[in-house]
Parts: sequence; C-alpha cells; structure tokens
Amino acid sequence: MNQRYFTAAMIVGGGLLLSAIYPFSAAASPVDSTGTRDSQEVSRLLKEAKVTASKLASSTDEFFSYTRMDLDWRTHADKADEVKTHVNALGVNLSSLEALQASAAAWQDEAIRSIRSILEQIADKTETVIQYIRDDPGLIRQAEYRDTLEDKLELAFDLKALTTKYVRLGDTKDRLEQLQSELQSN
Repeated sequence: MNQRYFTAAMIVGGGLLLSAIYPFSAAASPVDSTGTRDSQEVSRLLKEAKVTASKLASSTDEFFSYTRMDLDWRTHADKADEVKTHVNALGVNLSSLEALQASAAAWQDEAIRSIRSILEQIADKTETVIQYIRDDPGLIRQAEYRDTLEDKLELAFDLKALTTKYVRLGDTKDRLEQLQSELQSN
C-alpha cells in the first residue's frame, strides 16, 4: 500500500497528485486512505522507537564484533545485558504503541505490526544468546553462537531501517500538509 504512495510522490514530485490521494484538513493531522487521521502520539512513539532501534543496532553491531576477538565471556555477558536493555525499552515502547493502535492511521497500524514482528524475533535471539552464555560460557567460541548473533544483527538493522522509513513517511506527510495549508492560505 505505501509503495503506491511513494511511487506517486517520485513521479509527480510530491505535489498535486498526492493531494488527490491524501485528503487533508488544514487544521488537523493528515488523513490516510481509510479516513483515519494520523495519531500524533503514535508518531511521537514511532520516533522514540527509531532512536532506540538505532541504539540497538549499534550495540548489536559492537556485540557481533566480539565474535572476532578473544574476549572473556563476562564481556559478552555485559554486552548482552546492554542489548537486552534496548530490546526491553523497545518492548515498552511497543506496548505503548499497541495501546494506541485503535486510534492509529492505517500506515501507523502497519508500522506497529511490522515492529512487533521483528522485535519478537530479536527478543528470541537475545534470549538465546543470553542462554548460551549462562549455560556454557565456552559456547561464545562456537559457530552457532556467532550465527545467532549475526542473525540478530541483521534483524536489528532491519528494525532500524523499518522505523526510519515509517518516521520519514510521517514527517513527509506532515510536510505535505504544511505546504498544502500554505497554498490554501494564498
């Protein structure tokens, strides 16, 4: 669904055709194709998720680099705790987003569902890594451990990219609304 909107924006440059796709009111948030207004609170929480997803990707990237070094298992455990903190923060953010899901526009609802899907996988990989360290610290030298961290790294970067795209979509819709309002004022 969003691909159609992005394609139209690229072909037309974001102007007149989009105003036919997105009905806007000068006084309120943009309206999506289902007639539901964008929730400003959902947009704010998506921006928070983007920041935390970026921190998660950075920490996970550093964590994965540990697999190429001869570090003590305690260093791995400390980094696993740091990553788990980011995952838990995203979980709290997701709970807040889901509490607002009924008031979310269709694109925001899609964002929430997509975040949940990836975050569940990341949480599962995080628990697996922590279990490896807890059960047998020697496993940090094994390919299975490294592969799990690599999968988690890919998912973390996917989540970062996903949240970034949805925040950009919201910002672009807001900017379009602002421009339309300015044009209507003239």
